[in-house]
Amino acid sequence: FPWLYAYLCHTKRLLRRVSALVFIALDMALIFMTDSVSALFCIVGVTVLFFLLLDHRCLTAGILAIPALGCGAVWAMWFFPLSDRLQTVLSRSRHYKALLSDSLWEMVKDHPMGIGLGEEAFTGVYPAYAAPDLGAVTDSGSLLFEILLSYGWVGLLLFAALLFLFWQKGLTCLGHTAATRDRAMILGGTVSLTGAVIFGTVRSFVTSPRVFFTLLLVIALCSAYENILFEESDVREAELESSPLEEHRLYKAR
Repeated sequence: FPWLYAYLCHTKRLLRRVSALVFIALDMALIFMTDSVSALFCIVGVTVLFFLLLDHRCLTAGILAIPALGCGAVWAMWFFPLSDRLQTVLSRSRHYKALLSDSLWEMVKDHPMGIGLGEEAFTGVYPAYAAPDLGAVTDSGSLLFEILLSYGWVGLLLFAALLFLFWQKGLTCLGHTAATRDRAMILGGTVSLTGAVIFGTVRSFVTSPRVFFTLLLVIALCSAYENILFEESDVREAELESSPLEEHRLYKAR
């Protein structure tokens, strides 16, 4: 979704904008067809984050809208409280997650360097740690446990360092450009990876070769685009320093 938003902001042709809106609508339809509530909340989160970071006007509007949204949420919970059936489902889900987490932490303690990649490695080790009625689980259901069990603590540290450096570079690059098209492209990759991490709190998908390759491709393309923007920023600064107007600008700044 952030890449579709970036494409929508980057293009100026009407036909391409219409096609981007069509793809966004189709993606939303697919999400609703799968009945994935977690994916829907993730999409809402990355959409808000994308447009808040895209332009200062969106950020201002978002800050001003916080009281109204908060009041609306309170009124919605007042008029439409959670049903007993939904509360029961949520309670069972939390209980299931707690039991699964306890079993997975025991696996991590006994295998600090990981157990290997793939579903076969997981199903070969997990039954020895499975809680009652949870022996049929085939994945960890969490990005954190998936990385820990696949690559160990070393892999988790490398993954965290990669995320930190990527986010730091993206946010730094946002401070070097004011063009909406460039900011949209940067946020397309940065917010996409952020959305993947958020979605990873309830889903495990890193061991899928296609998804893993796509995430690395996003990081590589976005990082290369940021390098170009950094070089353009250095050229502009060099041109300003050699310009006779630079002295007047510095004098006014002081």
